Amino acid sequence: MRIFATTIILLIFFNFCYSQIVVINEILSLNNNTILDDFGERSDWIELYNTSEETVDLGSWYLSDDENNVLKWIFPDTSIFPHGFILIFCSGRDTLSGYLHSSFKLKSSGEPVFLSDAYHNLVDYFLPVSLENDVSYGRKTDGSPEYAYFFKTSPGATNSNNLLLNEISFSSNEGFYETNIQLT
Repeated sequence: MRIFATTIILLIFFNFCYSQIVVINEILSLNNNTILDDFGERSDWIELYNTSEETVDLGSWYLSDDENNVLKWIFPDTSIFPHGFILIFCSGRDTLSGYLHSSFKLKSSGEPVFLSDAYHNLVDYFLPVSLENDVSYGRKTDGSPEYAYFFKTSPGATNSNNLLLNEISFSSNEGFYETNIQLT
């Protein structure tokens, strides 16, 4: 846990010092009806987005779900176009067969996701988040710093058109009250 906390602190420092060009844009860890991979299976997936005006070479970049090994899976020779998307299936297959397939799967109960560049610098991360069937988690709009849950996922496409799950808020704080209250 201490390594995880240190990693998060370093990531926050890194994010303040350097602008992010490629970001983790959306993840889905329980794919029942969203998209089939090129093996006809419903694999977990991670979507990356290039926020820049330049093509970025992802060859030798890394993805991981393990804070103790943020260099877990290495990208093959791959590029991401300006304002483009790359979809990585987290099938555990570690292959390139039409789509990229990482060497790990995602846990629907939640685990962190890390993106590191070819120089082993942590570029982006998602904190652990528990997901339900076919509900994804990602940036409200492509590359934005705000996150949301999506019941309409968008693998390899913009998050801007997704409908967000409504957040529930109450007019009063939780607790026990000795008198009646009006709750909205």
